[in-house]
Amino acid sequence: MYRESGFVHFHFSTRFFFSKNLRIAIPSTKNLCPSTQEEHPWVLRILNDKFYIASSQPYFQMKKPLIFLFLLPLYLVAQNNSREKNFFLNLGAEFRITPIHKSGDQAVATNFINPDLQNSGPVLNIGLDYFFTQNFSVGFKNSVRYDLITTHIDETSSETERGLMFGYHFGFNYHFQIFKKGDLLVNAGLSLLNRKSEYARTEPIFNEEGDVVGSKTSMDNYNFSANKISVGYGKGKSKIMMGIYISRNTKYFEGKATFMVPFISYSIDIAKF
Repeated sequence: MYRESGFVHFHFSTRFFFSKNLRIAIPSTKNLCPSTQEEHPWVLRILNDKFYIASSQPYFQMKKPLIFLFLLPLYLVAQNNSREKNFFLNLGAEFRITPIHKSGDQAVATNFINPDLQNSGPVLNIGLDYFFTQNFSVGFKNSVRYDLITTHIDETSSETERGLMFGYHFGFNYHFQIFKKGDLLVNAGLSLLNRKSEYARTEPIFNEEGDVVGSKTSMDNYNFSANKISVGYGKGKSKIMMGIYISRNTKYFEGKATFMVPFISYSIDIAKF
């Protein structure tokens, strides 16, 4: 760097070694300060994410803010982008599409709820992933949604109850680096769905003649677990996924019946530590 005719010129080597402790050395030149005609060597060091400038001259002490602004883009590019042995906190949204299921014997639970309405709609997700390698990670995600829980029915009317329901998702993720920009993402895991869906179910009691002689009330819920499979595309901090939940243990049918919930989701990494 030298000063000539009122202009400041930068000259430095284009060879940088991008490592965790980055050091950028800029060769010294002469006649940097016409008043002293002295050589002014200086070195910028980035150690543990902090800037250090070595110089004994007042001229460079005054120009530190300008030097920071000039070299900040270089510093950001030089950051270590490795995912290995790091945690990533992510936030995102998901939309669950109308479930797919074969016709089967309906269970008593379907008298109080429409399975398609209860399991479709928007969802908010927050999760945490840990990368064992650059491409392989395990993750946990918590989902929350405000949706239909149940419908109370009596002889003359019905009342719909809505509330917050939660889901807990455990999965394995792998990044296939097959694109020039971005990765192919594959995820597989287990999901626990419709938590906090407890409701009071009241059923009539009939005598031998078929007349109602009373009623009974019991607590029940719509909890079920599902296998989760998804594929998608990731670039930088963003990911978009398409997948499906597959279960055979819901309470909507008598016996085993396959119940599938397709979904599409978007998430972004908001913190790395």
